[in-house]
Amino acid sequence: IKYKNLKEFIDKSVLITGGAGSIGSELCRQLINLKSKKIVLLDHDETALFNIAREVDEKKIKLIPILGSVTDGNFIKKIIFKYKIDHIFHAAAYKHVEMLEYNIIKAVENNVFGTLSILRGLSNKVKTLTIISTDKAAQPKNILGLTKRLSEIIAENFFSTNLNSKTKLSI
Repeated sequence: IKYKNLKEFIDKSVLITGGAGSIGSELCRQLINLKSKKIVLLDHDETALFNIAREVDEKKIKLIPILGSVTDGNFIKKIIFKYKIDHIFHAAAYKHVEMLEYNIIKAVENNVFGTLSILRGLSNKVKTLTIISTDKAAQPKNILGLTKRLSEIIAENFFSTNLNSKTKLSI
């Protein structure tokens, strides 16, 4: 992800969904180097969340590990409001192709409705929303690709119909 001005993350509050996963935890490590004021990690995996929180705790940054689901829209709104979120990295998604072929409903719930929860929870105080997608969404041939592509389309449509939104979208 390339930003014109990485200073926009200095002294800001950042929410990372899927914050304990491989992508979310690496985003967290990078934001520490950018001296973000507060990093809120949302994940449903207690052990992984505990581990990244312990690792980051040694770095002396304000880290708030939140155990919960990205599909809970009211919970997302409360997090954004309570922690005065400036930037969101939406990395929460089920990503294992073969597993999702057996669990289509859960893939749609998490990958599609999770993105919808984030969109519905946005406030005009959120400056950027970055949705982490996958190359498999470009020409979807499996459930993972289809759910991620659908998420992209929903986000693009949301922003094209909400012209008053001050949030900038990146996918």
